[in-house]
Amino acid sequence: MAVTVSKPAVNIREMLSRLVGLTVTRTASFDFDGYDGVTTTQVLDRGWVPVNVFVDGVLQREGTLDDYTVSTALGVSTITFTTAPTVTEWVRVDAKQETNT
Repeated sequence: MAVTVSKPAVNIREMLSRLVGLTVTRTASFDFDGYDGVTTTQVLDRGWVPVNVFVDGVLQREGTLDDYTVSTALGVSTITFTTAPTVTEWVRVDAKQETNT
């Protein structure tokens, strides 16, 4: 009885060692409503960073003199609107989350 042993075409250990240190980016959209016309902040879950912000489907501009600003503390992003969304408006935030392998 003959036994043949061959080296695999791909070394899994080598492949995995190349993956260490890569950044994985996830994207998601978050919808918010129930504003009161007074509250100007919206907090995202830890690790999520806003990419685009829409109010009633209209893309908002980020900046101190524009529609909103973003501050981040301990991995939590807070969006602060220049003008509070009204009771009838909804907000959609496209966000990303990056993790290292």
